[in-house]
Amino acid sequence: DLKLINDTYGHAQGDKAILNGLREVLAVLGDGGDAGAVVGEPHLGTMGIRRVGRVDVDAHEHRSARSNSIGDAALEILRGSRVAVFGVGGVGGHCVEALVRSGVGHLLLVDGDEVVESNLNRQAVAYRSTLGRPKAEAMRERMLDINPDADITALRAFYLPGDEHGIWNRPLDLVVDAIDTVAAKADLALQAQKRGVKIVSCMGAGNKRNPFLFEAADISETSVCPLCRAMRKACRDRGVEHLRVIYSKEPRASRGVEGDGRNGRPAPASLMPVTATAGLLLASEAIRLLTEQAQ
Repeated sequence: DLKLINDTYGHAQGDKAILNGLREVLAVLGDGGDAGAVVGEPHLGTMGIRRVGRVDVDAHEHRSARSNSIGDAALEILRGSRVAVFGVGGVGGHCVEALVRSGVGHLLLVDGDEVVESNLNRQAVAYRSTLGRPKAEAMRERMLDINPDADITALRAFYLPGDEHGIWNRPLDLVVDAIDTVAAKADLALQAQKRGVKIVSCMGAGNKRNPFLFEAADISETSVCPLCRAMRKACRDRGVEHLRVIYSKEPRASRGVEGDGRNGRPAPASLMPVTATAGLLLASEAIRLLTEQAQ
């Protein structure tokens, strides 16, 4: 507790043993956390701690951690990459967070939904404090709290063929598809192919229990997943030659949340370990596609 340490220091300036102990505690806090400086009172400056208005993050330390994992060249690519994420719900929200924490510098978040109470069980954007707010805007704010230097645009919109909101007029390096409808998913794949934009798409994650059965593949190599079957046909019909996807071989269960789906049908039941895994795999595949030339 930094306040307790600060108060204790204020009462212990004449006790050398206590002062030395406080220095050790603060050294551990400085070395073990993400902060390069600690919020404190002015007299903490005598212990080598800079007084700042907030916890001061050591950006160099964060860059070094990423660079040690993927290399400087790949990190520079991510910093300059322009990625559009369609859908920031149970799958897309976790993908967005992973992309931001991994260093992607420019993001467009597209989602027309608002945060509702049923999202609290699995969605990275869902908190009591965000209920009723547009998902894209709430996600943008949360991501800027992670990296204030990121260039993040929130677009409150549903993507549909013929209702694209000028998205394809923007320069993009990669598209992440985390939406539900086959027509919209297939059109994203088609438009990306026409423009030479890389794309990775998530298939069905609802009514599944085992996150270990997800894998990455070309859509032509998929099996079991009903959404994959529909997407294979949709891609063939549109002339989409390749589509990188994250999908699961787990047979779909029949369980659903009655009355919570479209047209009164049961909505797919969702577990956070499953949807979050799918989102993190989407992000991992996106990073691989973006940085493959630097590997």
